[in-house]
Formats: sequence, structure tokens, C-alpha cells
Amino acid sequence: MALQEGRDRWNVTTVEDSLIKRAQGYEYTETTLEESDKGTRSLTHHKHMPPDTRAAQFVLSNRSPERWKMKQEVELSGLENLAQRLERAMQHAAD
Repeated sequence: MALQEGRDRWNVTTVEDSLIKRAQGYEYTETTLEESDKGTRSLTHHKHMPPDTRAAQFVLSNRSPERWKMKQEVELSGLENLAQRLERAMQHAAD
């Protein structure tokens, strides 16, 4: 039971926060080492991770599914009417 609660807490805090961060985009710093004749030096680059529309779509559809549902519902009408018309046509053809 405690193990499951720990997993649930990790899912909510770590995974959800990371997904939201990815959906919004973020800035980060990357440090690399460069070798040269003069020795090794550390280079720091400031980078930007743009927002990810798939992550945003996932967050929205799961947090507010009634507003951001991923599927469309299509209602077909007139099938009963079509069946009746086909039956009448078949009767007419038989006569």
C-alpha cells in the first residue's frame, strides 16, 4: 500500500510537472567541455526548449476532457428511414 502511494505521488509530482513544463516550453543551461591545444575549457550555452503541442494537447485533454476531448462524436440519423425506403423499393421491384 505504501509503495503504491509513493508511486502515485511520484506520478503526480514528477511526471505531471515535467509534462506541463514540456507543454509550456522552458529555458535551460547546457555545459560542455571543449578540448584544444591550450587545454580543456568549459563552455556554457543557454538554450530554449520550445513548447510541445502534443504535450499541451495531452495535458488539456486529461485535465479538462469535457472541453478538450480528443475524439469527435458523430450521430447518424435517417438510417431507419433508409431501411424503410429500401424495403418499399424492393416491394415495388417485385410487383
